[in-house]
Amino acid sequence: MKVSTPELLQFFALALNYVAVALVIPGYTDHVIGIGGSLESAAIGAAIRSVVGFFATPVLGSLSDTMGRKIVCVICFIGTFVGMIVAGTSNSIFSFQVSRVLLGLFWNANPILGAFIIDSTPKEQLESQMGTMAAACGMGYIFGVASGGFIASTFGNHVPSILAGVFNLIALFVILRVPESKVDKSNEKSKKTLKETFGGVFEFWGRPNLKNPLTSRLLQESSLAIINGTILEFARIAFAMSPSSRGFLFMWLGIVNTLLQGNMDKIVKTCFKNSEDALRKSLIATGVGSLVLPFSSDQFAFVALSTLVSASQAFLYPLSNSLLSRSVDSKEQGSLLGASESFVSLGGIVAPLITGYLLPVSIQLPFIVGSLATFVASSIFPSDISKQKKK
Repeated sequence: MKVSTPELLQFFALALNYVAVALVIPGYTDHVIGIGGSLESAAIGAAIRSVVGFFATPVLGSLSDTMGRKIVCVICFIGTFVGMIVAGTSNSIFSFQVSRVLLGLFWNANPILGAFIIDSTPKEQLESQMGTMAAACGMGYIFGVASGGFIASTFGNHVPSILAGVFNLIALFVILRVPESKVDKSNEKSKKTLKETFGGVFEFWGRPNLKNPLTSRLLQESSLAIINGTILEFARIAFAMSPSSRGFLFMWLGIVNTLLQGNMDKIVKTCFKNSEDALRKSLIATGVGSLVLPFSSDQFAFVALSTLVSASQAFLYPLSNSLLSRSVDSKEQGSLLGASESFVSLGGIVAPLITGYLLPVSIQLPFIVGSLATFVASSIFPSDISKQKKK
């Protein structure tokens, strides 16, 4: 599929956004502890961002359907830049948590960028485009975690946050070069009620054809946040891996995911019955692998099992978004993807708290809880979502 120059810029902005997200991951807990916090404080900080994001993301998605994708992306990048700079310069838990509020409001530009790209994508090419988007995110993630871990270990755990702000500033200048979506322009005069703008999550969740997919998405993202967060802490606690080593571990996992996502369309058509079958089996494989992972006997086994668990997750995000996008027309793409991302945020509220409070009890417990959630999520995603549309 031929990619236009505006699409290349959109993919580049998406990758830059993921660089910023990934930069802070390896040294996040160490950063919080370094300014006087604890493991629980780090979990609360992650939950704060998710709580705020739960309410903010669907609003931004809905506004992008009426105001335009580009202007909302600009707002997100500016807000995230400010939030990252506040995080990187914080010397107290209070100011750090203020930065988490700002990041909750503006960090998640991904659904807006996704809708921006989908606006010009034929529905029969959605899965291929979603795979390309996921691969762009993966490349940004690879660079971010590797450099973030090295920078945190070498220059200080606060420095990745400042650099993340810089990358958001670069993304801002990139997106300013992209023309506004034609679909957005045709919808500029369509007004939405307050309920549609601020209650998008519940409005979509109330639709019969979307209730189960969105509920599955909530469980899916909750389980992945628990599992991946526990992998990071397991590496720190069980094997005393430094932020730099953790960064390289997640860089490797990102490389595997990016290679798989770049070939997602071909792999799904060759190895599975359909997209829904691929989604279900990926969730089951993630759950099974996560039950085995905490029993790793040494660091080599841990890395090998982490790779298998991560590879099982590669298609979950793009397939879920592709299947959901087929269920609405262009006027609701931003709203639906924003609402879906809100469920990701809701999962992010629960997951850090579960991880933070179960880890001191037993390092196996978060893996067990995450695995159970993936099994439930795999059982409730309907096979006919793409055939059901709101009438």
